Amino acid sequence: MGVKRRAGAAALAAVAAVAIVAGVGGDALPPPLFSEGVIAGPDGTPVAVAAGDRRWAEPASAGTSQQRYADLRADALRDLDLMVLDGGAKDGAVLAGMRGPWRYTWARDASWAAAALAVSGRADDGLRVLAALQQAEQIRAAQGLPGWQARYLPDGSGRTPDDRGSQLDGPGWALWATAVWAASVDPADRGAGLRRLQPLIELAARAAQDSIDPRTGLPRPSMDYWELPTRVPTLGVAAPVLAGLRAAGPLLDELGLAGDAAASREAAAALDAAVERTFGRRGYPRKVPPTFSAVVPVEVKMPVPPSVELPFHANDPEALMSPVPPSVAPAVNVSAPDRLLAVAPLKLVVPPLPVTLIAIALVT
Repeated sequence: MGVKRRAGAAALAAVAAVAIVAGVGGDALPPPLFSEGVIAGPDGTPVAVAAGDRRWAEPASAGTSQQRYADLRADALRDLDLMVLDGGAKDGAVLAGMRGPWRYTWARDASWAAAALAVSGRADDGLRVLAALQQAEQIRAAQGLPGWQARYLPDGSGRTPDDRGSQLDGPGWALWATAVWAASVDPADRGAGLRRLQPLIELAARAAQDSIDPRTGLPRPSMDYWELPTRVPTLGVAAPVLAGLRAAGPLLDELGLAGDAAASREAAAALDAAVERTFGRRGYPRKVPPTFSAVVPVEVKMPVPPSVELPFHANDPEALMSPVPPSVAPAVNVSAPDRLLAVAPLKLVVPPLPVTLIAIALVT
């Protein structure tokens, strides 16, 4: 009997192995990972060189007296040098990776690269990266196209490789990175750099403010760093938009745009309160049920019978999609935010007429 079991297990293992090989065969093979140093070949393809071979780059300046992680910083800066393009229309474009699916520029990646370069004593390179991002947004604005797209072709054209659409964390990250850059340069040089980046700062501040949904006080649902479709607001968008609006005030003040700076500060204060009410009270999860009442809390005017079944799974945030309909809004009372768990439309038969209400699951 034991022999038969072992033979059966071997057969299953063989089938699994064939399935795995078939699944990754041909063009489906994943790109290689490199543990050695990497240089760009003549055609832009990454080429590995032996560990310890320093022909591929001179040691980069760590830009700090803290030497504990000097080698790690130097290697990271070499990676950035490989990914930040030089010269012509593509100057300053940041590649997410050397292989096809990642050989594009994401606003969040470019922003972090600019910030890392700036705090590492490479402010000029950080400025180039931000200027390249600005170029893409200016081109799209001039053509009447939606800005802050998921990713761009790294050729300075402002074109996209697909129709993923806007990702609303982009303007927040761009403003944050610009503030990091500004704090990293000599004050005597900051003014000229900020004037060069003024279009980016204004476009990003306006986009960040326009991203706020007045019904929730949060940025509208948008793909964040996970790049997965979502129908609910996420902290992955709200947090960088808040960081960007906070950064925008001082930047706009330094450019002499006091009115715009005040608007950004006001938007930041409102979003800060909304984030705290919506995400903070739950321990800052990535998503929360889209009650749209975390900002406008509600309380049931008519008791909901315990036997009534809600038409959704209360723990599934993606299933909770609809804001409070305007026709029902007057029937709610703003008084019990800490007891609100979920909202969904529900039709109850209340003599003498059917009344459409908002069914609210309350925690006692």
